[in-house]
Amino acid sequence: AQIQIRGNRWTAEQIAFTNDPFTPATSWSLARKVVAVMDGRGVTRIKSRSSQILLDGKISLPAITNTTIGAEEARFALDTDRQDRDGFFIGYNLEPIKLGKRGSLQLQPQLNVQRAIEGRTSSYVLPGQSLANPTSEQTAKLADMFGLLAALNLPMGWLSLNAEASLSTLNPDNFRSGTRSTSRLTAPINLPGHTSANADLFGSYRERIYNGSLGLQTVVYSYGANLAGNVVLNKPKAQGVARKAPFIAPVNLNWAAQSGAYEAALFETDTLDSLWRSYANLAASTTLLLWQGSAIDAREDPKRGLRYSPIPVTPGFGINFGANGYVATYSDGANQNTLTLWGGPSLTLGQFDRPVFDYTRFSASIAGTFLNGASPFGFDRTVDLRTISFQATQQIYGPIVLEAGATFNIDNGSEFYGDVSYSYVELKLQRRSYELGVYYSPYDGIGGIRVKLNDFNFNGSGTPFVPRPRSR
Repeated sequence: AQIQIRGNRWTAEQIAFTNDPFTPATSWSLARKVVAVMDGRGVTRIKSRSSQILLDGKISLPAITNTTIGAEEARFALDTDRQDRDGFFIGYNLEPIKLGKRGSLQLQPQLNVQRAIEGRTSSYVLPGQSLANPTSEQTAKLADMFGLLAALNLPMGWLSLNAEASLSTLNPDNFRSGTRSTSRLTAPINLPGHTSANADLFGSYRERIYNGSLGLQTVVYSYGANLAGNVVLNKPKAQGVARKAPFIAPVNLNWAAQSGAYEAALFETDTLDSLWRSYANLAASTTLLLWQGSAIDAREDPKRGLRYSPIPVTPGFGINFGANGYVATYSDGANQNTLTLWGGPSLTLGQFDRPVFDYTRFSASIAGTFLNGASPFGFDRTVDLRTISFQATQQIYGPIVLEAGATFNIDNGSEFYGDVSYSYVELKLQRRSYELGVYYSPYDGIGGIRVKLNDFNFNGSGTPFVPRPRSR
């Protein structure tokens, strides 16, 4: 009802934000005892005594009370982590700790519920054993029931320090195999023709790296330097102008060069080794759009096509394809060079506007890799030389959408032939301004509840946030 404004600071007893440009809004962020301050960069930082997210006027979720507009997130986290936390756990997001003018430290204490119920853990090597050994079952102590996630974001002039740490136990006996961390000092660089480029110094301890059929591999430690960049070719000459099919979509070029020291398990052994590793990578991808259906006519009703999606869905059929070249050398004289070619169809049917089966999306791709040499490590050893992947999304009823995807090894000369190298399934409630989903990955045993508030680049009149007279 009232906002008090003094300079760059304003306060209110109660206030409601929405990221939805239409009335009635499908999502609200409600806050009480609010203080907001706009800094010199135009970013508004908001603090409140209590806050919540309200979805469709029916679902209420707690939200953090110290945030910026558009960055609200749930205070509680309900997830499963079979590898590090023995299954189901609960996390609680504390208010971020301010560091300097723009830095922050976010903490999430955790309770390992499934471990506490079962009274045992199978996530760690026995105390004193090599970190390359298989994990063993042991009786869980009280400190094993608790964990912590920490995330540091510290801008330092033109540099930025970002670090994350995951402690799946507070038991000192299991610290070595219960801690994971990554850190990166990043500097953006200006390169001709690039949309983005950056230079990094990085370091990690027990970082998990996904490697196809070999699963999640752990690097005991790593440190080094990295350069990366992105270039977009074949951009449309005029923004916002529809192109008639067939046509080639913009081509994305991504490159990276890295050199660093690594300690990790050698391929298919429990032996650790330390080697210097350097690599260069170049990847290109695009889409050949062969058919494009008609877009929804929203002239009479601005909400058409936006009930279940933040942007209107246009039917179409195209071929996604690309190539990836990779060259790596190791200090023991080994090398691994690969060239991967991939491609496959992508089909979208329906406009996601009607309530039943009005949105179907399916994409698939086949990838083939030419290999020369082999990495001595397991975390970057190329073993999936022939793969097939798919992703499917289907509207069931109204905003309820089912999505799933998987990747399979189809190289009949491989010991991993027929293995699933990634899989997931998610049931989503998808609306114009938010998504609420329950997901699970059978491949790595990780699942949880996901809440996403969509962003809008809304510059039309549409329906106003609050109804108003047609004339003064």
